[in-house]
Amino acid sequence: MIKAAKDLLRDPRRLFFAFLVVSIGAYLIWSQTDNRIAAAVLILVGTCTVPIPVMVFLFNRLDYRGGVTARDLANVFMVGGAIGLIIAGFLEYNLRVTRTLGGDLSVGVIEESAKIIFPLILFYQWRFKKLSDGILIGAASGMGFAVLETIGKGLIVLADGGNVGYTMLTRGFFTPFGHPAWTALICVFLWLQRSRGRVNTAQILGIFVLAAVLHGIWDAANQLDIPDIATAGLLMLISIFTMSVLFFQFEKAERENNGA
Repeated sequence: MIKAAKDLLRDPRRLFFAFLVVSIGAYLIWSQTDNRIAAAVLILVGTCTVPIPVMVFLFNRLDYRGGVTARDLANVFMVGGAIGLIIAGFLEYNLRVTRTLGGDLSVGVIEESAKIIFPLILFYQWRFKKLSDGILIGAASGMGFAVLETIGKGLIVLADGGNVGYTMLTRGFFTPFGHPAWTALICVFLWLQRSRGRVNTAQILGIFVLAAVLHGIWDAANQLDIPDIATAGLLMLISIFTMSVLFFQFEKAERENNGA
């Protein structure tokens, strides 16, 4: 039993389908019986259906002897995500951020700053020195933030009598292209520059601004007075751009780990 559980946790595809089956089962029970416990299971498991397998996939591809461990990443995921969400929520509430384009850009700055706090602690400790470590740490912090945020959104939708299944489906599908991608983008360039011997503050600030603006535009997309297809297209363009940059660094990290 324990070995089977460990094997499941190492296989992102099997893990994804396990989460998916439980989520679908919980949704069917909730939709037919209005059982709030089933809805809670749907929110918890459905939120993790994409993020956890993606993190397992990244770890399997970028793991190397002496690098960041699964336990370290779990800490970054939980602690980094929680710290980021709490600080961002506090600042957004007290700064009275509004749902305008300017407000969404402000949210981008606030949330990217909050998500990077825990990764910066590891960055200054410099225990994990390879490019792959930066990618994994940034993705884990952003993924933890996104998971906790989605759980919160799901609970709000449930309390308001909304469609929890739709919320889990839409937010869950786009999760890897949002918070974790933007935080990983910042971290990968931090690690890249330090591995070269020095950190160019101006370039790092430029990458941070880029991530914050992408984040702000993503949040603002649903507020724009444009057709849904155009909104989807805008989100897709942001996703393609961010993932293209990260994919290039991902390949570089794999070559570094393989000694190429």
